[in-house]
Amino acid sequence: AQEPILVCVIARALIDLGRPGEVLRLLSGDCNIMGQEINIDSLRAVSLRLTGQVVAAKRVYEKIITAGISDASVYMGYARCLNILGLNDECLKALDRALDVSGSESGLLLEKAECLSLLGRKTEAVTCLNAASSAWTNPTSSLDGPSLVNSEFEETIDWANVETILKNNTLCRNERLNVMFALGHHLDAKERYREAMSLWSSANQEIRASYEFNAPKFITWMKHIPDVFSAQGLEVLTDQEPGPFRPIFIVGMPRTGTSLAEHILSSHSNVRGGGESLFISKLIEEAMSCFPSESYPEFLAKFDNDDFLAMRAKFFSFWGFGNLREQFVVDKLPGNFLHIGLMQKIFPEAIFIECVRDQDDTALSIFGHWFREGHPYAYDLREIYLVQDAYHEVMDSWRSMLDRKKIQMLKYEELVRSPISIIKKLLVECDLSFEENCLAPYKKLRAVENSNARRLEFPIDNSRVGRSHNYGFGSPSN
Repeated sequence: AQEPILVCVIARALIDLGRPGEVLRLLSGDCNIMGQEINIDSLRAVSLRLTGQVVAAKRVYEKIITAGISDASVYMGYARCLNILGLNDECLKALDRALDVSGSESGLLLEKAECLSLLGRKTEAVTCLNAASSAWTNPTSSLDGPSLVNSEFEETIDWANVETILKNNTLCRNERLNVMFALGHHLDAKERYREAMSLWSSANQEIRASYEFNAPKFITWMKHIPDVFSAQGLEVLTDQEPGPFRPIFIVGMPRTGTSLAEHILSSHSNVRGGGESLFISKLIEEAMSCFPSESYPEFLAKFDNDDFLAMRAKFFSFWGFGNLREQFVVDKLPGNFLHIGLMQKIFPEAIFIECVRDQDDTALSIFGHWFREGHPYAYDLREIYLVQDAYHEVMDSWRSMLDRKKIQMLKYEELVRSPISIIKKLLVECDLSFEENCLAPYKKLRAVENSNARRLEFPIDNSRVGRSHNYGFGSPSN
């Protein structure tokens, strides 16, 4: 008899690899489930649903719910079974229970809107869709179906079965979208580009239809920020105390190599990798709360030197490093490019690294990625290109205001084709001594909490340069 916790771990791993049939065989064997009955039942319910045994899955979900378990993913899976079986009234109740547990979560609200439509309650469905639109940036509910984490590198995924699961229509919305993006990358690796793009396009179209976003208005706001700083002036702080570290801010469009740049720098013995912190945004939000009728960045005109000094001190306090030995900390959040004016003002000692990449390769990489929150332009190719163009205008504006040496440009293609020379140059620009470790960042063991984590475990290579050519990419107006 196998240990129950080990059984659960193996079963979950098999589901994530798209092999739910093996889970059912595992759970039908001789295993001591004492103390893990609910977890075992949950894994069995998911596996039954994924293998198309919907009635059996429904019964197991009901057993779990009767046992008093209140979990959004359980109610979500149960609701999916009820939907497939045409039990829409019961499905609606299950979705409401899931929402009670998770709050206004966009994926659940969209499932509920679909259910209301099937029940002929069109007005309520529209209200639910509107609620989903305003909640779409919330983290999506956890996936019970195949997570397919690191699917580009995992050789034991049963892709044929994953395609079968997708066709069986037993996946909840978020599960289905996740599978579509992952399967698209598998097809891309197999050079089945037309099929990959078809999946990504369908997934992106569904996501983009679920929320309201005015791209021209967003772009106007982007361009407005440096204009305001230009009018206000970018004089740096005076009388500032030295911080506990020197910030290195990495910015850029998503999917331009920002994670790789951070990983290279954090491999240096004098650099601490800070990941994608939200501390700059937090500073702005807290400051804006004092001026509820003002907008960003106009409200900063009311700040004097002491106010900016207070923001500086609060930023350093956010990190809470009690035993920091390194003299540099990398703060990598691509979207911080909008706040370079503020960051330069508060941190005159800061180093700025801008990661840039071929526009078409960037657009394809964004389009083939489910961000789950943020980046509302990312699910429509035309909007991706429009925002990219606006991004470059914003960066040109910052460069015209700042000493050009303040923003170092790191070109992805140059980095992956000539890593030794480019990394050496990067270290010089960051006032860092040369260290061999930086040439092999994949050897650095550190937690990376983003979708590029697994890719960073491999040596730098140029295999992703020019990927967009396989899809005939160019300007969307062509």
